[in-house]
Amino acid sequence: VLSEYPPGDYRHLVEAAAARYDVGTDEVVPGAGADEILDMCTKAFLPPGAAAVIPVPTYAMYRVHSEQRGGRIIPVPRLGAEGGWAIDLPAMRAAAREASLVWLCNPNNPTGLPEPPGTIAALLEGIVADAVADGRTAATVVVDEAYAEFTGESAIPLRTRFPNLAIVRTASKAYAMAGLRVGFAVAAPATLHRIALYRPPGSVGTISATAVALAMREPAAMEANVARVLAERPRLADALAAAGWNPQTFGHGHPLAPCIRVTVRAPGENDRLIAAVREIGPTLPPAPATTETAA
Repeated sequence: VLSEYPPGDYRHLVEAAAARYDVGTDEVVPGAGADEILDMCTKAFLPPGAAAVIPVPTYAMYRVHSEQRGGRIIPVPRLGAEGGWAIDLPAMRAAAREASLVWLCNPNNPTGLPEPPGTIAALLEGIVADAVADGRTAATVVVDEAYAEFTGESAIPLRTRFPNLAIVRTASKAYAMAGLRVGFAVAAPATLHRIALYRPPGSVGTISATAVALAMREPAAMEANVARVLAERPRLADALAAAGWNPQTFGHGHPLAPCIRVTVRAPGENDRLIAAVREIGPTLPPAPATTETAA
């Protein structure tokens, strides 16, 4: 009913998301896109003046949310192209000893690459072990899984082992519903309660909640979209390479400084991009393009 505010518990949306992610309804809270969920996590787990660990390069909003909260940033460089842009596990674990919050993005944005198997579990185990040894509370690890449907891997099963873990999901990428602005936090009930305290009332509109709940209950369209993007990504990358661009490597200095972020879209839209790149020609600096796995 559009003349009324949406129900405060978003029951139908929560039930659909819980079923999709195979968790309890007390382990999911919705928000107005993943960005609102990130903001809620920052408010829940990063006191003003505390430190947040950010592996770089990664999604820029982690720094923005942390600094808006008055947090201190501890950047930890990734391993680089030769290491698949994976996190530096020992360096991340060491930095977490000084922090209240650790941001992770898996698969990472904008490199488009997942962490090696077992990396997130190993980091969580190390953070908890160090906290026990130091006699302090372990830093909370927030894993942004905006692109998880494209890899089939998720940290969600780890929530039962690690109460310091929260996972962020979204309907923007695999479901191709970015304009509806619906995201989710998934965590153990006690952890989720800390996040849910910061969700504004009615932040997700009725139309958005209804459409996303339906899409999650009937995932065929999402699965088709994922298949389309996965098929388009190498075709787009090959066409960019043939036009003289390099969609797989990064430049020197700041690893993303000479890059243009390219989203894999529908075939017709990708063809327009390819035509424009061919017209421009290989006149840009080395390594001017990266492709992300997105809708």
